[in-house]
Amino acid sequence: MDIKNNYFLGLVLLASNCVFAQEQKTEDKKTAKTVVPFNKISPAHFFDNDTEFKFNLTNRSEAFFGEWTTYLNHSVPQDQMLFARHTLDAKVTIGYGQNRYGCKVVEMGAGMRNRAIWGTPDSIAQTTRNEIPSMGANFGAHFHYLHKHFIWMREAWLKFSLDHAFRCMDDSQPQVDHFIRLGYFSYQLGRGISLGDAFAVNSAFLGFYGKSSIVDQFAPGLQISGKCIKGRCNYDFYLSTVDNKDTDLDKTGQKIYTQMYERRNQTNGEIRGAFHIATILAARLKCKVIDQPKDKGNAELYGLWFYDPEQMVELPADTRSNLYTIGAAGEFNLGKIEFGFDCAKNFGSQFVLGIDRNKKSLEENKDSIGAVTLTNSHVVLNNASGTKVLGAPYDVKTSKDRSVQRLVTDCDTGEYYNGKQLGFEDETMVTVVGGTPYNIYNASDRFRNSYTNKFNGAMFVTDVSYWVVPKDFYIATAFGYASGGDNPHTRHNDETFTGFIPVQSAYAGGDKVRSYFVLGGGGKLKRILSYKRKNSVAATVSGFTDLMYIGIGSKWAPVKCNKKWYIHPNALIYWKTHHIAEYVDCNTNVASDERTNSCTEQERLASNFLGSELNLFLGYHTFESLEFFFAGSFFIPGNHYTERKGDLAGDYPLGDDPAFALNFGFNYRF
Repeated sequence: MDIKNNYFLGLVLLASNCVFAQEQKTEDKKTAKTVVPFNKISPAHFFDNDTEFKFNLTNRSEAFFGEWTTYLNHSVPQDQMLFARHTLDAKVTIGYGQNRYGCKVVEMGAGMRNRAIWGTPDSIAQTTRNEIPSMGANFGAHFHYLHKHFIWMREAWLKFSLDHAFRCMDDSQPQVDHFIRLGYFSYQLGRGISLGDAFAVNSAFLGFYGKSSIVDQFAPGLQISGKCIKGRCNYDFYLSTVDNKDTDLDKTGQKIYTQMYERRNQTNGEIRGAFHIATILAARLKCKVIDQPKDKGNAELYGLWFYDPEQMVELPADTRSNLYTIGAAGEFNLGKIEFGFDCAKNFGSQFVLGIDRNKKSLEENKDSIGAVTLTNSHVVLNNASGTKVLGAPYDVKTSKDRSVQRLVTDCDTGEYYNGKQLGFEDETMVTVVGGTPYNIYNASDRFRNSYTNKFNGAMFVTDVSYWVVPKDFYIATAFGYASGGDNPHTRHNDETFTGFIPVQSAYAGGDKVRSYFVLGGGGKLKRILSYKRKNSVAATVSGFTDLMYIGIGSKWAPVKCNKKWYIHPNALIYWKTHHIAEYVDCNTNVASDERTNSCTEQERLASNFLGSELNLFLGYHTFESLEFFFAGSFFIPGNHYTERKGDLAGDYPLGDDPAFALNFGFNYRF
């Protein structure tokens, strides 16, 4: 009986095993197409079970040499550069789902960088600038250089499919249309002029971030993208927090408006408050307008909003702005002809707060030899002859037994009261016992009124190339225009600024006709924006604003050579788009004040011709992954610099002498 039972049990187990095996074979057939065996494309690029892993390493070692690249003045021999630099980039990307779903439904990437000038540890990085207070006075900004060769995160992001994350889909529904990406990643509109990916570059005029030829890290952001209009178009929405001051109570409660006199009498008016987050919001629609076997064309419509509650014109957080930009771009390949364009228009406004420039400072008290007195920086003492002798000492009594500091803080505000006497006409004070009595006055520039600047700039760029020998040799021409405007911060009145404002842009003129000296960072050219007064230091500008250019170029890069190489010469001519006016007095001498001189009928416009730039780019691949490159640029100044020769545009006078810049080195890609 036991034998029969055991035999029967054995038959049941055998049958169950057969059924299970058959089900397993059926399941394996269903999933066979989703199992991808290990596939090694290279040591740093392989697939395993529908997961793709890719590792890239780039090492760029280069040298720079240039003469007179900033002031174009051979009388300033120290205006030169000579240095070597390396840039090491490492990037890892991991994606899943390409074979099963037709695209990667989950993907992540991370990139790191190390960059430094050889022999110059100060070039690696530095801390943020912090004010140095003592006894209530400010002694300027303080920062430290970081000398160690550390590696920083350049990008780090995660991207995944919204279709699979928030609704049920199986293998019979492979279409994936909508994605979300968040983290630090590259994002730009059009050609990267209206909005580029150069996060946290140096500040330029109007308090906006300006131009840098190097993108060391990408901005943090969130992007939602997908397909629409029957798959012919792609859309995306982008949100980025450029500068967040809303992270803790220490920041939201910080007193940043102590010198903004319009906020002094408001409840908590001097503190920062909540929601001080500089934000970029962008949207884009990119469509295939031409989709033929030999002809392709894409067009792009985009819009941008940039809100910054804490910009700086004179003092930190003395300005806030809302910048709106709308634009269109396109790239077309029509047989042997390729052309593209990008155009945009600025809107919005910038509100500049009224400020009281007065603050505590230290000055030498000449009435008491060797003594240093804590004073008010923009309240002065005048003796009987009207000569300024010292800033008003801090916290002393007047002849009417009143606190000087109470007179200073409770006085009427506004530019009308600049240079006015404080207190009664016969009210005086002394700096030492028995010393000379002085009257108390506001400095002539103590107050600045509030005002609003409206934005109304525009830009347009285009280039066209023709393949004389398909894929080997082309000729090209390019044109660019960015409106300019007078510096709106010289008059403290409501105005319209007509200059175009790029955001986080590192535009260098496009690939077909590249600029190395003026736009590409090879030169540090001083381009004059405007003057406040003649013979004073001029306001300068950089980047793609207040500029027009026309260029021609060519590129020869044979594709059938065993060793890849290219030669890419071009020439560009530049103009300012905003005229600088000089006013001459009745004796034909340049007036001291360009804006108030009465002889306006003798107004003279300075030339807008900036000069010509000649460039030569060379490349030779000694190995498939190792490239030797060379870039040389020669700049010939135009009439604009001849007429402005001798004007101060910083620490040195401008000249009109030719300048050149060279860059060469090796670029290895692994």
